[in-house]
Amino acid sequence: KYAYALSGTKRLGLLIGAMLILVAATVSGMLLREFRSSYKGKVEEQIEIAAYMEAEQLKNEDISSIKTAADYDGKAFQKEAYAVVYLDQSIGNYFPLDEVETEEVQQVYETGKAVWNKGKDDIAGTYTYIKVPVKNASGEVTGVVAVGTELIVLDQILTDIIKSIVAVLAVLVLLFCIFFEEVLAFLED
Repeated sequence: KYAYALSGTKRLGLLIGAMLILVAATVSGMLLREFRSSYKGKVEEQIEIAAYMEAEQLKNEDISSIKTAADYDGKAFQKEAYAVVYLDQSIGNYFPLDEVETEEVQQVYETGKAVWNKGKDDIAGTYTYIKVPVKNASGEVTGVVAVGTELIVLDQILTDIIKSIVAVLAVLVLLFCIFFEEVLAFLED
């Protein structure tokens, strides 16, 4: 029977090492959550900028020429109305609008301000998007532009980035453990 006894220095070193790893893991978790939130915020900023840029490009005469469902097959719609642009590289339109989307569009028309939806589920996926007003020269709302991204795409990008960060952190912790072991061995000699 062999008993392995740790010296006081090694016990203290292991305790300090364990505490440092625990603190590093806690701080890393907090930083990764903050990174995820910050990254989503930046993507939402880009979505909003893209929506307003698209709204500025639309011509009010083309928007006003669309009056019936049949007009969506016309040249004005084909030229201007592909304003539903998703950052996951899909572009499209969808009509008729569902209840939530109808309320969002009405809200944009009534307030003249952008409306966010950060979790719309439909048959194609879950999206985050913004609807912004298209205004004429006198500031009246004449149309609505929606720009967004599918959340699974955004979440996959974030997951890939976080996996890379965690891999680097794991290597750093391993290097720290090796260094710490060497320091302890040096102190015992």
